[in-house]
Amino acid sequence: MSPCRRQDLRGSAGPATQCWSPPAPARHLRPARQPHRRRRRRRYIRVGSPSGAQGSEPLAGEGGCGLIAWLIRHGESEGNAGLPTRSPGDSALTARGVEQAELVAAAFDGPPGLIVASPYRRAAQTAAATVARFPAAPREEWPVQEFTYLGRLHGRLTTAAERQRLREAYWARADPWRVDGPRSESFQDVLGRGRDMLERLRGVERLPGVGAPTVAVFTHALFIRATLWPLLGGAGDVSTEEMRRFRAFALGFPIPNGAVVELRFAPRDGVAVGGVSTAHLPPELVTGTGGSRAAPVTSSGGRRRSGRTR
Repeated sequence: MSPCRRQDLRGSAGPATQCWSPPAPARHLRPARQPHRRRRRRRYIRVGSPSGAQGSEPLAGEGGCGLIAWLIRHGESEGNAGLPTRSPGDSALTARGVEQAELVAAAFDGPPGLIVASPYRRAAQTAAATVARFPAAPREEWPVQEFTYLGRLHGRLTTAAERQRLREAYWARADPWRVDGPRSESFQDVLGRGRDMLERLRGVERLPGVGAPTVAVFTHALFIRATLWPLLGGAGDVSTEEMRRFRAFALGFPIPNGAVVELRFAPRDGVAVGGVSTAHLPPELVTGTGGSRAAPVTSSGGRRRSGRTR
């Protein structure tokens, strides 16, 4: 078995022409487990392969080492903590969010080939801990900000609880083309941004000067779900029914603050989707799952199978 196929979530960075070797995990990041429980193997869903098969091994390494992308949700923000905010992009990290960001940075055993951050403040602040640890790593800002669909509330001081009724009304309407005021976007728009990010990640793999086959993307929960949706069974068309199906998927797919979703890009454009991992966070720092109704999160990175593969 090649080093690529043994890659653990905390792979150490190496030259662009080499696969990462599985390092010994840091003791302070290893979650506590009962002695009688066996560690689950991380599952990947293979997307874009000729057979469309599912398997327990990543596609990276089949014919070469592909790009590895970590989609990282920002740490706990003031909005997540129930404090009032005026704009979706202005919410800063809480003290707990800063601690989560530092643990994300500590989970890297080597510098990423590229650090990407959303323009929203909470994501940029989460990325700052990784940037501080690896100051020589290249970094960029990409349009991977959260799905913002309640534009009428911009500039008004509101809490998440106060916005709940309007959120429920928006999703109940299920109009994928609706734009609710200035500085908002439609459901169709956010799906398009997710597709654009995947294509941009494929391009990073071919860029000269990228030293490690990995990209750390500091982004947001709903945007991560929108990116994963077509990979995990979402239809290619945009419709009211498809938007309702996505809503059900999002409610059953929690992504805690500081959690990591790993993507692996195969040489022939296939994508393997890993699980939602919080292995680097102690239980008391796993926050931000309140908007979901199921719990597929696993500390070891195992994933819950959702929908069809394409």
